[in-house]
Amino acid sequence: MYNLRELGDYFKQRLQDRLLHLAGRKPAKKRNPISLSSAGRCQRASAYAILGADQLVWGWRQKVSLEDGNYTHTQVRKYLKSALKGTHFSLDDQEMPVYLNVSGWKIAGHVDGIITRLCDCVEHKELPRKVVLEVKSTGQYGYYKSLKKGGISIEYRSQATAYMMGAGVTDTLFMFKNKNNGEIAFVHYKLDDTLAKSIDDRYRNVKLFKEGFRQIDDMTREYGPNKKGQLPFQCNYCPFVLKCWKEFKPGRSEPGKAVYQLDAFDKEYPEIVSYPDQGDS
Repeated sequence: MYNLRELGDYFKQRLQDRLLHLAGRKPAKKRNPISLSSAGRCQRASAYAILGADQLVWGWRQKVSLEDGNYTHTQVRKYLKSALKGTHFSLDDQEMPVYLNVSGWKIAGHVDGIITRLCDCVEHKELPRKVVLEVKSTGQYGYYKSLKKGGISIEYRSQATAYMMGAGVTDTLFMFKNKNNGEIAFVHYKLDDTLAKSIDDRYRNVKLFKEGFRQIDDMTREYGPNKKGQLPFQCNYCPFVLKCWKEFKPGRSEPGKAVYQLDAFDKEYPEIVSYPDQGDS
């Protein structure tokens, strides 16, 4: 006979099992393997995505965390749009599609929003007419790091840069939300021409792979273990990490901190040996 504590444990296990099942389900609509949101992803991971290689499945904690982030995007943009009513600014074009043309390859993305200056008043006339809004929900460490000079991660800067290039603007306002306490901060980021060129070069190389002019070994593993054998965030959260760095026990695989479902680490993830029809993306 259950007591309430045991019943709670039973409910927790049932919930976790259900979340794991949902995390493992494939989306009804096939996602484009390359988009502007992947501007900072390493070339090798992009190549695996194009090939449709087997991906690791999120653990239940990561699924909940990602859905929390999606809710935050909707929540804070709704409040910001309402807060800007009656001011000289507006939040427009939420989820507006933007495109980057790379040697004839049209790569799509969706901006979180565009902040538009509505006035030409003396106080605001020197500000840009349009600014990309990028909403990010982070943990405590990532939040405070992002507020420091140069502290915004390369993934976030790459995404923002790709969106700015696609939207034809030169400025982004990051809206960071601290998941621990709900604190919000805005950080300005200006288009970096050097980073923009590196993104364009990366996409060009990925395009050559997509068209059959590059092989998998030509695609650089842009991230890897440090001298202590520790993998960076980019690898630990990459769904193809076992193809590159399985021996380094990626993905925080210890119980209680799993990014991915743990049984995945008992399987083999060989390099691609046959290339399926890549088609158009």
